[in-house]
Amino acid sequence: MGAKLQLIIVAIGCSKEDDNTETRELIVKVDKMAIDEGETLKFSAVDSNNKDVQDVDFYVNSTKVDSQYKFDKKGAYNVIAMKKGYITSAPKTILVGSTIVDKLELIADKTEIKANESVKFKVMSGGKEVSDYYIMITGQGPLLGNVWTSNNAGTFKLYAIKGGYLNSAEVTIVVKPKDIDDNQSFIYDNVKYGVDEAILAPHVEAGNDVKPTPYIYTDKNTDKKYQVYELVVLNNSQQILISYMMGVYVTDAEKDFVYPSVAKPEDVFPIGGLVAKGQGVAAKFTPQDFEKLQIVWKTKYDPKVSDKGEIKYDMLSKDKKVMVKFEGIYSASKYVTIEPKGTNTVANTDYRNRVRNMWNK
Repeated sequence: MGAKLQLIIVAIGCSKEDDNTETRELIVKVDKMAIDEGETLKFSAVDSNNKDVQDVDFYVNSTKVDSQYKFDKKGAYNVIAMKKGYITSAPKTILVGSTIVDKLELIADKTEIKANESVKFKVMSGGKEVSDYYIMITGQGPLLGNVWTSNNAGTFKLYAIKGGYLNSAEVTIVVKPKDIDDNQSFIYDNVKYGVDEAILAPHVEAGNDVKPTPYIYTDKNTDKKYQVYELVVLNNSQQILISYMMGVYVTDAEKDFVYPSVAKPEDVFPIGGLVAKGQGVAAKFTPQDFEKLQIVWKTKYDPKVSDKGEIKYDMLSKDKKVMVKFEGIYSASKYVTIEPKGTNTVANTDYRNRVRNMWNK
């Protein structure tokens, strides 16, 4: 069965206002945290800048409610606010009636990991393990399940919630960058990065997601047809990648992908590439900028067998600012969609719009 290609989403720049909205966290506002049975509370929400936010959805113990809610039974209730474009709020716990409420305890099997490693959690209360809880990542939202992995280095806080219980205290997890393997690394501007993932992505026609079709370029000088493939090495935690583009000459009648590992060596030629940091292009390079460029396809890629291949890849720019040294497995399950612009040559595609939103969060 053939390997299924996945779309590499094109990142479109957004305004500062849009960007700020996407990163604001909602905060639930209530008049009182302890009330009597049968009392009604009114909910509202503000953002992290304490500005009122309208048209917010409120949930009491995971049930969607109106902005006014009557609490008929005693107990502890968690109230959260949600709205598209905002980070889900941390829950506010409302105590109803004279009741003693147990508190949750979130326990992590480790509190310090390296990027791409995992932490496993369990939730306790009164010395007994609890089920049907939610683990929240502060500032990000709920965790699905009880195992958490971060590709990004940094300090993260998580806590547990469940209806009828007081929220747990936050647990702090420190994520350190993973060790750098010299044979799976790249350098940009004198900084060395480990390779988290290597990807070989063909250019495909836009609008054919069910069965991706190679995008065919035309050399305006020779009228020869060719396909384009991007060899990408990336570091998720620091959100930087190097993408090298190569062309593969094909016949006019060719309709299938002709991957560089199976093409005739004389039909494969360099085009150039870019360095991307975050969603922006930090540098571009042409074939004339290479001092060294050596790619050895250690296995011939066959999409009918697997979506992976093995490669040895060495690249160095003349100014020594860009270097790649990678030996290992690459994935060929992703692709880059191309919208035609005028004549179909690589020079007429937009570099900035080809920076992908590839970062694992």
